[in-house]
Amino acid sequence: MALLIFEGLDKTGKTTLKNEVLKVTNKHICWDRGPASQWVYGQLYNKPDTPDINELYKLEKSISNAYPVFYVYTYSRLSDIKDRMKLCNESQFLIDKIYETLDYYLTYFMYSPIPKIYVFTGFPIDKCVSKILEEVSFNETCKKTNLN
Repeated sequence: MALLIFEGLDKTGKTTLKNEVLKVTNKHICWDRGPASQWVYGQLYNKPDTPDINELYKLEKSISNAYPVFYVYTYSRLSDIKDRMKLCNESQFLIDKIYETLDYYLTYFMYSPIPKIYVFTGFPIDKCVSKILEEVSFNETCKKTNLN
């Protein structure tokens, strides 16, 4: 059993993908967003109560000592994301801040101790689900055999 934390820009398919993973297997715990999004969007909106990035890394380390944990980072074509945002009446602020948001995710993931699975959601959903489950299974096998 692994904890899968789905992260990424708004409208990249996190929730849809998470729900599809849960349909295929009930073996894993799935979160829709986690510490990375808390920090990223705290930075984006200049929230004074945003946790310190190093404290979040410590939290991640303690969680990963209890469970195998993976970030599933979803991404798509920027034009598709913008179109979906407009279709869903997202704020212009988020549309204007797409590149800044991407930079915050890159910054956060640079030192996060949790392994990342990058999923392009422009591919068919069944291929995305298979990629996630294969990578989780591979990593769990490596840990059991001390290959990782």
